[in-house]
Amino acid sequence: PDGRQIVFASETVDLPYSRTSRSQLFLVDLAGGVRRKITDADAVQPKWSPSGQRIAFWGVVGGQRDLASVKTDGTDRVSITNDAALDWAPEWSPDGRWIYFASDRGGAMALWRIAVDDRTGRPSGAPESVTAGVESAMDLPSFSTDGRTLLFRSQTESSNPAAIPFDPATERAATPRVLTSRTGMLLPASVS
Repeated sequence: PDGRQIVFASETVDLPYSRTSRSQLFLVDLAGGVRRKITDADAVQPKWSPSGQRIAFWGVVGGQRDLASVKTDGTDRVSITNDAALDWAPEWSPDGRWIYFASDRGGAMALWRIAVDDRTGRPSGAPESVTAGVESAMDLPSFSTDGRTLLFRSQTESSNPAAIPFDPATERAATPRVLTSRTGMLLPASVS
């Protein structure tokens, strides 16, 4: 946040479900210098708090994928989540009062937030759903520079089925018709 250091992880993660390796966090001065390890704990996707006092990250601990934070010197590790849900991709709110993150705790990958004390890193409430009712998987949240827009990656793993009339005598297909939940039509799993 002060423009003098960069925090980075030794591993990049795009898909948290299949992650099996360990990553560590490092700091390096922008003016140059040797990288300095700040934690031996598994840690990826580090994010500075707006005050610059803490670094949030996620890692695998005991088979769980949870959020945590440390002071910038690597001390005072604090768990932010500690449950069976897969929590990853933390992002501090611009005011430092919340950590937004991706989680499958609602049954599908979506965005959540948890109130956190920027100074201590301790959570002060339970996770809250941010994107309930959206029909695509969401992850990798990031705030715009002015803090007024929350950007995220959206993944759709299926598309609307289409019915294509087919005349076996002429071996010709007609114009496809997209089937949505509004049509009330269902396609069988296979057609013989």
